[in-house]
Amino acid sequence: MRERKEYTIFGTINVFVKDPLSQEINLTNVIMDLEETIPQHLFHEVDMIIIGQFNELKDRGVRAAFMDGAVYATNEQPSEEQLFEDIIHEIAHSVEKSYHYEIYGDDLIEKEYLGKKKRFLDLLQANGVRVPNRIRYETEYSKLFDEFLFYQLGYDKVTPFSQGLFLSPYASVSVSEYFATAFEYYFVQSNLSYVRELCPQLFIKLRKISEIGE
Repeated sequence: MRERKEYTIFGTINVFVKDPLSQEINLTNVIMDLEETIPQHLFHEVDMIIIGQFNELKDRGVRAAFMDGAVYATNEQPSEEQLFEDIIHEIAHSVEKSYHYEIYGDDLIEKEYLGKKKRFLDLLQANGVRVPNRIRYETEYSKLFDEFLFYQLGYDKVTPFSQGLFLSPYASVSVSEYFATAFEYYFVQSNLSYVRELCPQLFIKLRKISEIGE
């Protein structure tokens, strides 16, 4: 069983282990958790999940990515929980593709995100952290902004300024990560009241897409 390389989710989505995982990670447990956590209709854009070594992930400095209908995840995982979270995060990005109009069509999520981002940057600036003005109006992912927050400033310094605005500091780097972070809180942590309180417009969207398959 440890040498098994092919699995399925819901009997329809192939999971292929290209390169071996750690002996401590039981992929069957991860798959069972995925099936119990995410409604089947939210896997619509995912044809396959592949686990192994990929140059694309290494070049981007990430553990997982959603590309061309597949979730790619590194086999260098410290735990089942981390692999589960990495896959969930990329499922969130696939859901953005499936329901892009439902999520972003009325611009309410972008307005909510930008309002929070501006307040976040104002707090940083009020505490002596200078941020380029153009960043205030960007909704797309900026590697420069991401690295500025987490490598130059540091996670510990950023977190207090993001509290009460974002579910996690990483949610501030783009509207897409704002959505993906809330997706995790909504489905994985089932912390619906916190998502509703902090991200009211996003909560409405998540509730709608979760009910589509019912």
